[in-house]
Amino acid sequence: RLRNSSAFYHYMLNNPESPAATAMRTLCMAWLTIDHEAGGKVVMLCSPALGDGKTTVALGMATMAKVDGLRPIVIDLDMSAQSAPNIAGANTKDTAITAPLEGKVDIKSRIATSPAYPHLEFISVRPGLMNLDVLCAELRDSYDLIIVDAPAVEENEGVIWLASHVDSVILVCRSGGTTDRQLANVQQRLSLNHAVVLGSVMNYCDRS
Repeated sequence: RLRNSSAFYHYMLNNPESPAATAMRTLCMAWLTIDHEAGGKVVMLCSPALGDGKTTVALGMATMAKVDGLRPIVIDLDMSAQSAPNIAGANTKDTAITAPLEGKVDIKSRIATSPAYPHLEFISVRPGLMNLDVLCAELRDSYDLIIVDAPAVEENEGVIWLASHVDSVILVCRSGGTTDRQLANVQQRLSLNHAVVLGSVMNYCDRS
């Protein structure tokens, strides 16, 4: 088993034909087949609790999209030590938006790129400091897929309200961890904001 995002990310890169890489490539292909008038370019990954593997999926989806010729970027709203850019080796120390900005923002100057293949791009924003609509509008013309890696719902209730500012949502759950009640609660609250929920991903499943 691959028990953390870093292990999964590096394993997937080194084993592009593995079940892990194939699963992420399949997720990208499923996203490509949806009606993009409904699903759009901006996909938010949402999970009920910490440790459900949301960042793992964000990295996996972005990596396979890039390898397959798309232009992905990850908006990191989960600025922890195990954030997506940290795992990929992208230095966001000087580019992260951690304080209110004044005037017109040069978004390109805030993008960090991982130094190693496949050179994923990230922009880190502390939740609530920048209008997500404005940020995504700046990125839409330059990228094919914009992945929003949001905090877990139990960590930041504002995630539910962010759902109305993205094109679609993918729920990430943990096998043996996420309860039916947790999942139903998140789905119900997302529906109040008329979120377009594309589906769910179940992590940490035993092959047996």
